[in-house]
Amino acid sequence: MRGTALYNNLAFIERYGYTVNDLNLGGIPETLFVNPDVARAIFQAVQRGESWNGEVRLKTRHGEHVSTLVRADRIADNTGTPIGIISVYSDITELKHAQAAERAQRVMAEALRDISTALTSTLDLGEVLDRILDNVGRVVPHDAASIIMIDDDGRARFVRSRSYTNHAPETASPAVEFAVADYAALRWMAENEQPLVIEDVQGDPTWGRLPTPHRRAYVGAPIHLRRKVIGFLGLHSSTPGYFSPTHAERLQAFAGLAAIALQNALFHDQAQELAALEERQRLARNLHDAVNQMLFSASVIAEALPHLWERDPERVRPQLAELHKLTRGALAEMRMLLMELRPTVLQEAELNELLQQLTDALAGSSRLAVSLTVEGASTPPPEVRVALYYIAQEALNNVVKHAHAKAVTVHLQRRPDAVRLRIADDGRGFDVEHAPSMSLGLGIMRERADAVGASLQLTSAPGAGAQVEVVWSDKHGKEPI
Repeated sequence: MRGTALYNNLAFIERYGYTVNDLNLGGIPETLFVNPDVARAIFQAVQRGESWNGEVRLKTRHGEHVSTLVRADRIADNTGTPIGIISVYSDITELKHAQAAERAQRVMAEALRDISTALTSTLDLGEVLDRILDNVGRVVPHDAASIIMIDDDGRARFVRSRSYTNHAPETASPAVEFAVADYAALRWMAENEQPLVIEDVQGDPTWGRLPTPHRRAYVGAPIHLRRKVIGFLGLHSSTPGYFSPTHAERLQAFAGLAAIALQNALFHDQAQELAALEERQRLARNLHDAVNQMLFSASVIAEALPHLWERDPERVRPQLAELHKLTRGALAEMRMLLMELRPTVLQEAELNELLQQLTDALAGSSRLAVSLTVEGASTPPPEVRVALYYIAQEALNNVVKHAHAKAVTVHLQRRPDAVRLRIADDGRGFDVEHAPSMSLGLGIMRERADAVGASLQLTSAPGAGAQVEVVWSDKHGKEPI
């Protein structure tokens, strides 16, 4: 069923290139249709009296394949006898391209959304770098990838690189540093904050001596935070000319997500370093203020004892007691500092042992009369023991700094399902209702109590001393103590 063409309008001839004679010479199905069977199916449907409407692939006289919307209807004479077919052809190539672009944009948006979740779900810098390389292939296919980071002094280094051979990833992290200014391609991206496509890095003057074995095409994008370029994300292909401007745009969008994840990880690292620095400074102050003072006093007493023994032996005994108190306090303070430097040791220690270290250190470093009483036996969870330890430490520090007290008592009650800790002093006290919420470390103590589900109550009045009471109970246990 070849059909015979009787008329083609000018628009058809201009788009597809065929005259009536061209179509009749080769046959309409074989000449015009990419798949001739589709044309035969259209002719059969129309001969049955049906209209046909659908998308087909037609080929032009020059071999181009064109997506075309076709509507075919039967032509009949005055008696209703079929005498032919009239077909309307609409080139929908641009529409198809627009739809394909829309689908690609939708897929890209969904991929970027998923990737954003993956990249920002961790604050570990090393894991963020690995996830960048794990996910960039969803945006731009490639044979190799690398991440370059720039230090504050402008020196750059590869922090992650990965190539794929037989679908197996090979990861390396060269430690060689270099100056961004020495490589024109990197310098251009840094200065313009724009992605760059190089059709073939071999022999390209902008590429320089960056290591690229078995790699040809390159697309790179700067990673910038707050208008400052902090690194580059680069992809390679073994096929020259593989990457397009569209690839560059997609990589830049991905680099924006990578920048957010890196920023979070870097800020987290800086916060961790700052917290560690502050903790080291706190321990150093404690070491200087408490241990150093106690050891100095003990040293003075130890030097004076031989002379005192010769002049007045009766006065030696109380000085020996004072020396014992100072050395015991210094030893307790040192043990506390060592435990705080090793959190696992702090978590493993029993609460009564931790409180004993605190009270021994306080007794050695102050003139306070310090007493500790412990009732019952239980082992609350490690996080509860640590929280109560730090609350007691903060409360005792407040007594030393602000209470002007002569005595302080620490009372610990324990049972299997609950713990009560009470720290009381006989100092000058204060008006609780008018005390700033964050003064005297009250905010910190409440936060630690809340973190483990404990209740904290502060009782005080001017001239009547102060008392801090913390109660923790197992939610499956009995009523609190």
